[in-house]
Amino acid sequence: MHPNLFAALKIAIIHLHYNTPYSGGPQRSYYLSTEFQKHGLDCEVITAHNSMSYMVQKIDGVTVHFLPVYYKNKYGFLRRIFAFWKFNAMVWHFLKKNPHFDALYTISTPLTIGSLGLKSLKRFKIPYYFEIGDLWPEAPIQMGVIRNRWVIKYLRRFERKIYLNSRGIVSLSPSIAKQVAANAPYNNRKTIPNFADIEYFSDTSECRKFQFFDDERFIISSCGAIGKANHLEYLIDLARYAEQHEPRLGFVIMGEGSERKRLEKRAKGLKNIKFLAFAPRPYVREVLHSSDAVYISYRKIPVLETGSPNKLFDALASGKTVITNFGGWIPELLEKHDCGFRTNPSDHEQAIEKIKNLIELPKEE
Repeated sequence: MHPNLFAALKIAIIHLHYNTPYSGGPQRSYYLSTEFQKHGLDCEVITAHNSMSYMVQKIDGVTVHFLPVYYKNKYGFLRRIFAFWKFNAMVWHFLKKNPHFDALYTISTPLTIGSLGLKSLKRFKIPYYFEIGDLWPEAPIQMGVIRNRWVIKYLRRFERKIYLNSRGIVSLSPSIAKQVAANAPYNNRKTIPNFADIEYFSDTSECRKFQFFDDERFIISSCGAIGKANHLEYLIDLARYAEQHEPRLGFVIMGEGSERKRLEKRAKGLKNIKFLAFAPRPYVREVLHSSDAVYISYRKIPVLETGSPNKLFDALASGKTVITNFGGWIPELLEKHDCGFRTNPSDHEQAIEKIKNLIELPKEE
């Protein structure tokens, strides 16, 4: 095969939530775009930013188009829907002016990103690939956000149409892959879980070591989104129980989201828990370096067990034990490789007993 065979192929990654290592947040589309570029594809990214005007930048060799669409994790459902709609409209306007791509790589969420692939395929004959990190519309349906049976029926048909017309589907977990297979059994399908920069997170030679409390404690941290799906009430309630039964524990919650203010009120008066602001990746690495274990939380809703959260892989890359409070493929993975465990969020005594076993392990020199 000629080494320059792919040089003429131009691909656009369409992703609402593009972040770089310098800005913080999930960075999957950043790494995908830079790797595509390294392997000979001419790759551009179409994304959004919280600004008033369009901007284009060259970031580590990749051209990134920033469209003016305000979006924040703390937005409610309707404001999110409006942001999704606006992003789709602006991307479609961009593609009509720039229909020069050979393929689109569309990243959900939201599911509506897939409509851009469908329209580009129909109008410009541009094939598209569809990546699924969260199952939509199943997630908002199971969370009770979408209840109208006709809307649900329409969205499920729309989901299946996106899958069936794609050139290929990338699922971020085995659980998502099963759902996709049921809807699109003959499509080209791959399962590629999330990932982390192992070299970066394991290199702590220049990291600060934080002492979050006045005394030495076993630190359990949670870094990332603080939304309804995460239900970090579980962690706050565990901290309240630990304050009375295991004073060696300290808890750190770092991030932003719609539930942060309410959770801070819930934790008021607890002296074994700290809230930190959302911060770029270098600070996340230092918080993980200063932690002994990482807590990953989801509400008791089956569809939420299918995800592939960035925080899981950042924690593993940092060499930290992972504690979860849900079922599915993640606790199975942790148990298989002996790098974490599942707790019952309603049984604080059992959780504390499991964590005590970690506290009493001999410290590495």
